[in-house]
Amino acid sequence: MLILGPELSINENGVGYKKRFREIVEDNTNNSQYLHKDNLFHFNDDIDQRLVLSQIKDFYKKVGDPMLLEMISRIPFSLIINVCPDEALNNVYRKKGYDFKDAYFSATNVNLKPEVDVPTKECPLIYNIFGTIEFPQSLIFDHNKLYQTIAQLLPPLSLPRNLEEYLLNTANSFVFLGFNFDSWYYQLVCHKLGLAPKVNVCTPKIEEDDHVSILMKKTFSMDFTPDTPAQFIHELLVRCESQLRPADEHGRYSAFISYAWNGNDQPDRALIVDLIERSFKNKLPDTFKLFRDRSDLHYGDSIDSFMHMIGTGKTVFLIVSDKYLKSRYCMMEALRVNNYNDPEKRVFLVLLEDAARVINADNLSYNPESTYAAFWKTKCERLLKKNGLEDKKKLLQAIEIFNFVDTFIELITGRMNFSLNYRDISTNTAGELLITETKKEHYDLFVEEVITKLTAK
Repeated sequence: MLILGPELSINENGVGYKKRFREIVEDNTNNSQYLHKDNLFHFNDDIDQRLVLSQIKDFYKKVGDPMLLEMISRIPFSLIINVCPDEALNNVYRKKGYDFKDAYFSATNVNLKPEVDVPTKECPLIYNIFGTIEFPQSLIFDHNKLYQTIAQLLPPLSLPRNLEEYLLNTANSFVFLGFNFDSWYYQLVCHKLGLAPKVNVCTPKIEEDDHVSILMKKTFSMDFTPDTPAQFIHELLVRCESQLRPADEHGRYSAFISYAWNGNDQPDRALIVDLIERSFKNKLPDTFKLFRDRSDLHYGDSIDSFMHMIGTGKTVFLIVSDKYLKSRYCMMEALRVNNYNDPEKRVFLVLLEDAARVINADNLSYNPESTYAAFWKTKCERLLKKNGLEDKKKLLQAIEIFNFVDTFIELITGRMNFSLNYRDISTNTAGELLITETKKEHYDLFVEEVITKLTAK
């Protein structure tokens, strides 16, 4: 059985649900709040509620990583449970003409729950366990509706009879994609599904020493894999090759750019990203989709959404600058990419002049106090002196980065695909991007190399 979690709720621009919901509340309401840990809202008045709910429904209508959904659709799961109210996978099944049934749980209509057929590989069931955007009255946005739903969901026979019997007597293994299990009600869903003592696996991996990890392993026999959701599903595709549905003949090529955003009085790194985006859209106008994160992420946001997207694409660009090597967000992205289990490693490194200057100086006359490792060592030492919960989380990440940064520097110096000075890119009066003649030939070869690997079968 496949269970789809909230961390898969990423829209077409690579923006995750927590970040988007916070933006909606901040931009459109008067003192209403988004409580990100529980993914619930506290509305100041009915006007706020109507505005927010309308935009949230619009968000859920556009979520889903097309590549991941395409891979999932090829595996003949009998039962797929979605904890989010979207119908992204349902729409993929409809587009492909697959036989399937869908249904949803609603605390509002609990006495009118429709019966469903027994789930089979030939005709699977997709079940939205917390309501669906197609029926707004079923949606859960505040604590009162959540409590009502949980109270009616947990007792025996609250789900359609065939679904309850299937979970009890037939289902023997569960794959969870996109869960952190940090919200208590997802743990209750595991209890309702009757996981123990069945075979259960979840991706992505969460911290080994976290109390949530201990709870899930001890209570629900959950194993965690470090793979991203797409890596895990791709491995299932490889292992189940003889049982798969046919692949689409035409797919989209996806690329993801990881870079440090511009700051005050700093070079315009976004121009370099703009250049790459323009180059590849010109070469692959109908089949290329590029994801980039245009706004800073505050600590506590679901940075996993962007990281999952990085782990799912055909290609990743790392635009490495001095700020990149000193940014916790960027270096955690680089660490995730380094752990990406892709045998072809379609990862392309672009080194910018300010980082190259430091790296080259250190290689010529090694000074331990001037290295990026020394920078992260100092970060760790400062965070060790602080006692806040957020500081402890930052410290764990800083330690990871400190242990990784020298390896990353070696990777950059050994596998750099392209180097660039900030002055090599400019714009003319018409706003068109220009690259200097001295770099143009080198850049064109770089683009051709990427496209060759990107489109390779």
